[in-house]
Amino acid sequence: MQIRKVSPLVATEIRKKFPSPRPPMTKVDYGDGNFEMEPNPDHPSHKMALEDYQLLLEEKVRRAYLKLGCVVVPDLELVNNTRAAMMDVGIDISSESDDFVFINYVAVASADDYSELIQAIINRSVPSEVDIKAASDTFQPNL
Repeated sequence: MQIRKVSPLVATEIRKKFPSPRPPMTKVDYGDGNFEMEPNPDHPSHKMALEDYQLLLEEKVRRAYLKLGCVVVPDLELVNNTRAAMMDVGIDISSESDDFVFINYVAVASADDYSELIQAIINRSVPSEVDIKAASDTFQPNL
């Protein structure tokens, strides 16, 4: 498996497409008989919605990074066996690409492997301090 760079704009675009849930409005009494409606980010239902949202967003970003950041030649026999095994337990992954099935269900053997793979893609995609210093050295000073 090879890892290639993935633009950080991928995660940015996903976040823009799927904005976080807005908190519910709550009536606030300012003590002078004047009531105003204000967002209540501490409302329990909003906190639960935010947790669900974070999980969904992280999953979308991970899926995009895996699809864009991994180059594989999948073992089709293992991919087909995996599809059949997942179907046997009621999970249909037939719409997923062979590459994605191979990466997610065959090549990645543990949660640690999965985390390390995602981190490797992110690290490959972010310029190092050495790269930044080398690039900044090429800029001409203000004249």
